[in-house]
Amino acid sequence: MVDQKDPVDVMVNLLSSNWNASNTDNITPTFSAVYDVKRIDLGWKGDYVLCYLVDRLPEKNSIGTASKRIIDTVSIDIRTMVSRAHLIKMRTEVERILDASLVSVGNSYDILNPDLRQLDLSNKAIKLWRWIIDAQLIKLNATR
Repeated sequence: MVDQKDPVDVMVNLLSSNWNASNTDNITPTFSAVYDVKRIDLGWKGDYVLCYLVDRLPEKNSIGTASKRIIDTVSIDIRTMVSRAHLIKMRTEVERILDASLVSVGNSYDILNPDLRQLDLSNKAIKLWRWIIDAQLIKLNATR
């Protein structure tokens, strides 16, 4: 049976359990799956790191086998109202965690590929500093 552990929960747990606040001005953001957040109030609750699934690609490993490779792409949405410099520190901390976890993502996945797209969606007019990183969680031999 294919492991049904939610890739978003895996990513939220990975980031929250490895965050080093001393790298981000001693501020630890709120980590959450986007579907668990009703409303975001950055003004008084601080920084956020939200995760959501953007793609799931199951592929057969080879013809006639009962196993397949599963690639889940998770977006990591980093938000702050502090400053652009603080956003860069948060982005660097997320990248540090992802790079340190390339082959040890836990029981559910075999490989983490953090080298996908990155988007800067900051809006200077409202002082919302926002960066999105897409990363892949890969399970090599998921059986049916």
